[in-house]
Order: sequence, then C-alpha cells, then structure tokens
Amino acid sequence: MSDDKIKNDDLSSLGELASVDSILAEAAAATDEGDYQGALNGFEHALEVTQRIFGDNIELTELKHKIADIHELLEEKNSEES
Repeated sequence: MSDDKIKNDDLSSLGELASVDSILAEAAAATDEGDYQGALNGFEHALEVTQRIFGDNIELTELKHKIADIHELLEEKNSEES
C-alpha cells in the first residue's frame, strides 16, 4: 500500500471521527429536548460510523444490542400511549 493511500485513509478516518462527535452532540441535544427517538437514532448512526472506522468488536456489538433493546422499549411506550 502506498504512503499516499495510508495518509488519505488516515484523513478520511479523522473526518469520520469528527462527524461522530457532531452526531453525538446532536443526539445529546435531542435527548435534552425530549426527542428520545431522534436521540436514539443519532446514537445508532454514531455507532454505525464508529464500526466503519474501527471495525466490529464486542463492545460495539453490545452497544448495538442495547440500542435495539431501547428501540423496543420506545416502541412499546409509544404503542401504549396511542
């Protein structure tokens, strides 16, 4: 692999890491506003980008499962309110 390819990959990863920070900030703001579904979607998106950068590992897989569990809880809550 050429040095240019490695440098471009590093820059791409840095840009994606910056986008994760932005996504997390938006998700946190959605939580503060009471938009829990929007926040959860943001956290899920941040997780997907993180997995793309670092690959899959046990910790990220556990987070993915916890997010899925929270999605189910929110769906149940929303169906009870309807």
